[in-house]
Amino acid sequence: MRLKDILNAPINLIAPPTCQICGNRVEDGPICEDCTLELARLKLPICCYRPLIENIELIFAVYRFDSVAADVVHLFKYSGNMAMGKFMAKMMAKEIDGHDFDIITDVPLFVSRRRERGFSQTELLTRWISELAGIPERKLLRRNRYTPPQARLKDHSMRIENVRDAFELIVPAYEVDGRKILLIDDVTTSGATLNEAARPLVDAGAELVSALVFAVAG
Repeated sequence: MRLKDILNAPINLIAPPTCQICGNRVEDGPICEDCTLELARLKLPICCYRPLIENIELIFAVYRFDSVAADVVHLFKYSGNMAMGKFMAKMMAKEIDGHDFDIITDVPLFVSRRRERGFSQTELLTRWISELAGIPERKLLRRNRYTPPQARLKDHSMRIENVRDAFELIVPAYEVDGRKILLIDDVTTSGATLNEAARPLVDAGAELVSALVFAVAG
């Protein structure tokens, strides 16, 4: 028996590790076998696709935003469950294995929302994916105004207008010019936010901008 197992044994006897989604007992990791099987059911059949938006070359996505996948996102994003965030990053990093990017960067939150939440889920995902995938991380963008959550807006044209020109470059254009850039977000629906976040990167001369998300909603 490993030292870690010996040290943890009394605690595990009193309170066996449980799934952070459903409460069932787990052997390893943050979710149980049943929830892992449900996630497998939500895996997208095509995890890399070319979206019908002007500034994004490809979108890499792991799951459909439903059931356990939605629970994972909510636990990280709204409850600060870091184990779930690291699980998301691990699953996301697998989808870009073998693809070549020069820089990985996040779709930023507006400063007031980041302050309210206490952290930025996209910053953390970007940091962890950078470490897992070996892609240099760089903060390239700022959200320059508050925008209501896209999930509250059902109409596609409203989503586009909500985030239009909401992002700006915070580094000299030469740091972006000719680079292959990967944008990180947790969930996408219409792609409007990703498209607007990519716009200043494309305008600065990026060779291409692709995006990586944990789940696709809608």
